[in-house]
This record gives sequence, C-alpha cells and structure tokens, in this order.
Amino acid sequence: MNNIISLKIDKKAFGDKEIFSNCKIDIKRGDFVTIYGESGIGKTTLLKMIGLIESFDGDYLFNRQPVSKKTIEKIRHKHFSYLFQEALLIPYLNVFDNIVLPLRNEKRKIDNSSITKLAKELNIEPLLNKKVTNLSGGEAIRVAIARALIADKDILVVDEPIGCLDEHNSKIVMNLIEKEHLKGKTIVMVSHSKEFEDMTNQIVMIKDKKIYAKENN
Repeated sequence: MNNIISLKIDKKAFGDKEIFSNCKIDIKRGDFVTIYGESGIGKTTLLKMIGLIESFDGDYLFNRQPVSKKTIEKIRHKHFSYLFQEALLIPYLNVFDNIVLPLRNEKRKIDNSSITKLAKELNIEPLLNKKVTNLSGGEAIRVAIARALIADKDILVVDEPIGCLDEHNSKIVMNLIEKEHLKGKTIVMVSHSKEFEDMTNQIVMIKDKKIYAKENN
C-alpha cells in the first residue's frame, strides 16, 4: 500500500454537533482526491483534518507513521501547501511579496522569472506591485493560488479554488492544479462543481457522518 495519508476517525465534533463518526480515509501518494457533499456537511472540516489543521479523535498516519504533537508542525510545513476559500493575504504586503512569502519564510531562492511566468498564466502580472487591499475578490484568490503553487510542496490542499472566478480564469486555475498533479504531487480538493471531475482519480462523498471513497478511472 502506498498511502501517504491515512485517517481513522473515531469522532469529530464541534460542541454537541457531531460531524464524523467511525470512518476513515486513505490517500495514496500522487492521488487527485475531490471531496463532494451537501453544504455544511463537513467538506472543509475534512479538508482541514487531512491538512493537519483540525484535530479529531482517532489516528492520523503520514507515510505510515503516527503523527504526534511533536511532529505535526514539521510535517505541515515540509509537505503541505494550502488554499482556502478566503485568500488570507497579508494586507501590508503587495501582490509580489504575498506570492513569495513561503519562499522568504523558508529562506529559499526567489526566481523572479518563475514568479512572472506564473503571474502571467494567472492574469495577475500587472498587479504584482499593487496593494492587495485594492484587489477584487477574484484577483485576491488568484494571488493566493500563485502563493500556494510557488510554495512547491508535495501535497496541495485546496478548498473551492474556483468559487468566485469566471469561466475563463476557472479553467486556467484548474489547468495549473492539474499540471501540479501531473508532476506527481498529491492534490486534495473540495468542490461543488463536477465540471473538472475527469482530473480526479479518487472521489470522496460525505453523507450521514460517514466518508465514502471510490476510484475514478
């Protein structure tokens, strides 16, 4: 078995509201997993559990090794890149500095030509020196996507990446995410749209506090 991530969930609850009970999910290295389900059923919660942001009662194995309080931060920073529904940009930094933030935080080399190329692909090159407080919602999300991709981690955790994008930019973003998958990266994505389902090789449905996974060949 080539599972990079295995969650055995005994229980996940917020107060008295139980979200998951006695279920599990396995993700293989290089999988493209898409999570579906009704609004409010726990898609984002599951995504955050997979991304080591939300805790739960149960077991989490990463590369078949238990994740502990001592190892969680190291695994998260070494292996995961995140894109959530909110862009979560740093308001006092311009677009360029927001994009390269993961590189600066890890003291990695900044390749300006790579940043410019990615910005062109996402139609945000003219915005690189702009304040992020002046961006539209769609522009901000594309900046956040650039930041997540430039971080270049082996697992990309994505929550509704095209929710506020028009059709043209949605296709650009999904093509970039598919390119990451073709490089061998593991993608875990929440989506309400089945338009790009052909990119996915594992479909996960949430229903009645349970997780149902199936291969999508």
